[in-house]
Amino acid sequence: MIYLSTPIPLISPQHKESDRGFVTMFSVLLLASISLVTLMSLFIFSIDNSKSVLTYKNGDSARSAAESCVELALGSLALDPEQTSGSGLYTFSDSVSCQYVFSGSGDSRSIVTNGVGPDTTIHISANVLIGEVLSISSWEMQ
Repeated sequence: MIYLSTPIPLISPQHKESDRGFVTMFSVLLLASISLVTLMSLFIFSIDNSKSVLTYKNGDSARSAAESCVELALGSLALDPEQTSGSGLYTFSDSVSCQYVFSGSGDSRSIVTNGVGPDTTIHISANVLIGEVLSISSWEMQ
């Protein structure tokens, strides 16, 4: 076996200063690239999150409008339980409105509502039993 008593230089002495500058420049570019990718990812995530929140708020407005129309139809039936049909259209704001239609005979009425919000529409179908009190026998939201 042969043992070397002097270390072998990995960088030649005449290129030592320029190589250090190159390594520093490469490190700075690498860190800048990683930072840029991270910031762009956060920016894209923020935009997607904002869109999700807006979609949720629009859907919530439409759902609230549709449920309000069910309540309005129930109020109309409570005032006159003998009604066999009726309808109504209500506007809550420039972009939120609802309409309802109910029909039926005997002790049963069917209510159909549409709640419209910005870019969203929610449909609710409910069946109501009429007695001493109004009771909802079924409820379906789409």
